[in-house]
Amino acid sequence: MKKFLLAILLLSISSSALAKMEIWLCNSMYGIDVYKLDTTEPLNISQRINKNWKKLWTPGQRPEVENIIYDPNHKNIRIIYNIEQDKKEILFDLVARDLIIKFQDENKSNRKWSCELK
Repeated sequence: MKKFLLAILLLSISSSALAKMEIWLCNSMYGIDVYKLDTTEPLNISQRINKNWKKLWTPGQRPEVENIIYDPNHKNIRIIYNIEQDKKEILFDLVARDLIIKFQDENKSNRKWSCELK
């Protein structure tokens, strides 16, 4: 019985220790970019611009973002942009805490920035 209670206690601690909402501070070429990531609802990703949060995916509007995909197996969130002149993917690596930007244009080099939790 004691082992069972201990197992339940450890399971509840580990499940609550997994962050569902995270604030990321990412070093970029323009300074620090701030993102709010929600792994339970990846469509709720926001970027702080000035002092306001801007959702990357807004229903009802023609978004620049084509799709947002959370991959729990690889522990990352992929944001696919479908802007004709600037097609790109942004990848949030939830384990390494990296922000990777991959451009489809071969003339543009991919970028990788390290991030930290706020």
